[in-house]
Amino acid sequence: MAIVYVLKSRRNGKRYIGCTSKRVEVRLKEHNSGSNQWTRQNGPFDLVYYEEFVCVKEARQRERFLKSGQGRKFLDKITSPVAQQVEQLAVKSSSRWKHRDEKPGEFREACTLNSL
Repeated sequence: MAIVYVLKSRRNGKRYIGCTSKRVEVRLKEHNSGSNQWTRQNGPFDLVYYEEFVCVKEARQRERFLKSGQGRKFLDKITSPVAQQVEQLAVKSSSRWKHRDEKPGEFREACTLNSL
């Protein structure tokens, strides 16, 4: 299992997007203890969003998307104060994310042993 997570700095509001095989609470604690130079300079952090994946390859793809322009727009939209008030977001996705070309009820193979 892999988790893609988004942290927000309490110090300056910057976002950190990462991927881990650890529990998200453990990884947050590591970041808040200053596990690397960037997190030491920008922490402490709050967890604002995460998604769980069965396949590490799929999680890395999602991490890359969230770091792109469209991914940043998506995160801005779901983490805005208005969205949080209206929906009381506690976002936890399923073990896969839906591709934009999929039709309702259609599922793609998430990962095969040959693709690892």
